[in-house]
Amino acid sequence: YKISRRIYKGLNEDDLIYIYGTEEKIGSKKVGEKLDTKTGKMKPIFEKDPNKIELWISEYELVNTRLLK
Repeated sequence: YKISRRIYKGLNEDDLIYIYGTEEKIGSKKVGEKLDTKTGKMKPIFEKDPNKIELWISEYELVNTRLLK
């Protein structure tokens, strides 16, 4: 599963979560590179790949581990 940075902010690495909801999103694949005229660096070009489905966590609840002991 993947989780967005927006909802990940309050979590720590050792936190236990209960997942209520997920979303299926179409993934992407790198198909090439292009030159960024502002920075002069090469940037990747991505394209949606319908064969690559990603599951994203949309709703979760933090589990109180003290109650599990």
